[in-house]
Order: sequence, then structure tokens, then C-alpha cells
Amino acid sequence: MWTTEFRAEQRYCACCQKVQRAAFPSQYGPRMAAWTVYLHTFHFLPLQRMAQLFEDWTTYRPSEGALLSFLENAHDRFAPIEEHIRTQLHQKVKVHADETGCRVDGRTQWMHVMSDEAYTLLQLHAKRGALAMKDIGFLPTYTGTVVHDCMKGYFNEKHSYSRALCNAHLLRECIGIAEHDGHKWAKQMKDLLTGGLDPGAAFPSSRGFLGEGGPSIV
Repeated sequence: MWTTEFRAEQRYCACCQKVQRAAFPSQYGPRMAAWTVYLHTFHFLPLQRMAQLFEDWTTYRPSEGALLSFLENAHDRFAPIEEHIRTQLHQKVKVHADETGCRVDGRTQWMHVMSDEAYTLLQLHAKRGALAMKDIGFLPTYTGTVVHDCMKGYFNEKHSYSRALCNAHLLRECIGIAEHDGHKWAKQMKDLLTGGLDPGAAFPSSRGFLGEGGPSIV
């Protein structure tokens, strides 16, 4: 850890008859700010554990307020990048949407995800459904195709996007129903969905119709 000593001079002003003291520069440098953002956003370390890690590394323990200020400054600096991601996704013909629960300040919050192969937009909200989608503002103005699960909020008639159900979610639900409830139709539906990935293997009689390679896109 590099350290730099700063000395703040103070002088008496004959005009105002007060002692003036120079201001100190920032206590921590850009390397520590970068490490804070990296450890928090990529490794998901909370503030207390990051402070402990810095103390283990350097024998100096930063306050949680200092670490939080690094994250807040990074959030402000990355705002144009976030807006660029939102704009790029809006221009895509297809995006994937999902939401997952997470704990913030001891309460359940929801991380909403809109993504494609190149871009991922993450938005945190206290709610999961229609209210969150309205506040985030992406889905209500998107006009392409959204791949999503069966949550009610995605089927809002006021939204103008086209809908495609996510096969990964459908497979998970079919497996759960087949294993826990014993319904045969769920197993049959799972076989149908997985067979769609390679219809020639799942349905040998269709090879002549589909050709050796099968369809390019299912």
C-alpha cells in the first residue's frame, strides 16, 4: 500500500484577523476506490467484510462510510454507460427478462434483468411485478420480443412487446411437477421441449422431412 504524507499549513490573516488552514486532499486514492467497486460488484462482498479485508491487507481499516462513498461515486460515473446499455437493448429485436430476489438492509428486494447476448441491464426495485416494470420504464416502451417466465406482470396488455415463454423456466416447472406430483404429462412436455433442440434425434421419423441438419432455428 502506497502512502503519501500531507501537511496542512495554517496562517494568520491580517485582513480578516483569523487563522486560515489549508484543506486536506482525499484520504484514499483511486486504486482503493477501484478495489472497492471490484470487490463489491464482482465478488459481492458487503461493506463490513471489505473493511476487514483492507485491514488484513494494509493494517488500515477504512470506514464503511468511505467505502460507500466510493460506490456512490462509481454509480454516478457509470450512469452514462447504463443509459447506453438501455438504449442498445431498446433497439434489439429480442431481449430476455427475469427477476430474482436479494436482501438489501435486511429486506427482500428484487433485481430485474433485461439482457441479450451483448448487454445486460440490472435494476433494483422493492417490488417484483407490474409496479416495478412501470418504474424501471424499459418493458412498457419496448416493442420487440421479450423472452420471460409465466409471472403475471409480463402479460400486461398495456405493453406492446411480443411474448415468448422461456423454455428454461418451463423445463424447471415440468421437472418439479413430474418429480413431486408424479404427473405423466409433465414428463411428456419436458421430453417435447428438450426434443425440440434436436428433433431428428428425438423423432427419428422426421429426419427425412427436416433434412440431415434439421431446422437452423427452433
